[in-house]
Amino acid sequence: MYEQKIEETKTMLEILKKVKLGDDTSLMMLIDKFRPIIKKYSRLLNYYTAESDLITEFIVLIRKIPTDKENLQEDNEFIAYIAASMKYCYYKLKK
Repeated sequence: MYEQKIEETKTMLEILKKVKLGDDTSLMMLIDKFRPIIKKYSRLLNYYTAESDLITEFIVLIRKIPTDKENLQEDNEFIAYIAASMKYCYYKLKK
């Protein structure tokens, strides 16, 4: 559903900027984009509310990402940053 809208928008950085301005649709697009990573770590955590906890951590993470960093201008760098951050969220929740 939201995947089509990601293609219409040029970069992930533009979507991130829209999220920071309060666009909930853009936030849902990012959650859908990274849902496989969220599901992977929720299966590894193996408790009932793991997925919702990871989504909450993801939203907090998205709100904290700086949009003016030069190293996050490309989509691949942005995706790698999110993937690494979600791994650290997994470790945090695992403790």
